[in-house]
Amino acid sequence: MEKIKLIPADILSKTFSGQMFGYNKKEVESFLEMIANQLEEMMQEKNEGLNLEDTIDEDSNPQIPDKNLISNALIIAEQTKKDIIDNAKNEAENIKKSAELKAKKMISDAQQYLNVMEHEYINLKDKKKDFLLHFKSEIEILLERINNDPLFNVKTKTDNKGENNDQ
Repeated sequence: MEKIKLIPADILSKTFSGQMFGYNKKEVESFLEMIANQLEEMMQEKNEGLNLEDTIDEDSNPQIPDKNLISNALIIAEQTKKDIIDNAKNEAENIKKSAELKAKKMISDAQQYLNVMEHEYINLKDKKKDFLLHFKSEIEILLERINNDPLFNVKTKTDNKGENNDQ
């Protein structure tokens, strides 16, 4: 794993790529592990420095290091780790809720669009039906005119006379 020296601003500004249900779990765990390792190294370095200073006084008499300081540092490190994890979980939950709201809005918009399209379809069917009824009526009127036309009737009568003569 790449070792990066972190400052508080790095931790606060760290972003993780999102996935369908929140942050990439491996990235978050990796980042948290890196923070924990660095804090542990800093605490060890500080403790080693304290041990050297505290154990050797001016008379070169060894002293016991302050265990409360170490305990407090560990408690702070654990609390920081917990806070980072909690913040990541909260942000992941917020992203999930936001995505759910967007999905619901998209579904609602699609349903609304579908309703409009259904209404338009019904209107077009009604217009087609009206057109066909009107067109049928016009054709029937024209056929009636043709059938009632004297020229049409004359030709039909002469055709009928010709048939009578042949018999």
